[in-house]
Amino acid sequence: MRKFYEWILINILLIYALLGVINMALYNETLFYLGFIVLVTFWVYQFYVGINLIIKGKKFMIVTICGSSKFRDLMLKVGKDLTLKNKIVLLPLVFSHCGDVITEEEKFNLDKLHFDKIMMSKEIHIVSFNNYIGDSTKNEIEYAKKLNKSIIYHNFEDVREDSSRESNIVEV
Repeated sequence: MRKFYEWILINILLIYALLGVINMALYNETLFYLGFIVLVTFWVYQFYVGINLIIKGKKFMIVTICGSSKFRDLMLKVGKDLTLKNKIVLLPLVFSHCGDVITEEEKFNLDKLHFDKIMMSKEIHIVSFNNYIGDSTKNEIEYAKKLNKSIIYHNFEDVREDSSRESNIVEV
């Protein structure tokens, strides 16, 4: 919390410096623009630092759920469980195997977006049913391994016709 107060104090000093830069404008316009650019650049940096302090203070973890779009309901269940554990959950929300109609271009863009989600995450959660992992999910796992992301597997098995249970969770 101390760093946050230091951040506020620095911004107060920046406002005072901005007043000085505006005062310089009365005497030298070039100096004013140079000072203004330096202050704005520093403020953008301070904003970034301040946002990181706020996020880091709460200790959120960003995770991405991967798996076949056939398993939409299971992915949403895992996402709900992870959200209740204070994790920020990223997952696909377009499910072509469940009736969402998309073009090849949209599929390409969604795949690219999903890889960006993996890059943003600290860990990925693989959702499978009866140990099925498709080619797209295998590619996502390989990408996550290259980025040294933690990989957690959630495999569900059919118990009865109308329900399924999570059989095992394996962290890699």
